[in-house]
Amino acid sequence: MINIKSIQKDCLDGRLGVMEAVEQINQAIGGITRVDFKEGHKFKITNHVAVFPLGVSGYRRREEELLHGLAVAAYYKAQQNGSVFPGEVHISAQASTKHHRQGIQEIYQRYR
Repeated sequence: MINIKSIQKDCLDGRLGVMEAVEQINQAIGGITRVDFKEGHKFKITNHVAVFPLGVSGYRRREEELLHGLAVAAYYKAQQNGSVFPGEVHISAQASTKHHRQGIQEIYQRYR
């Protein structure tokens, strides 16, 4: 069974970098095709056949920052994998793939 929650935990605990965690998730599920993230409500990563839910609440500030980085980096990985509909990431009024891409790009640049 694929357990990407353990990869998420390793990232949030600082044992894995954000980009390394996304790459491990990508390999574990056979390619990220979609990411849906809404602050405090949902975080789902999808491959071509299954949806993998991840935790979104109860984290400290530093862990939340890493969680945001994980969501954004996974979104860009879905794009790199050729996904036509890579999903949506809504972190705040200043960072959203739908209306506020500059904030999303700033988060992504922190972890590249």
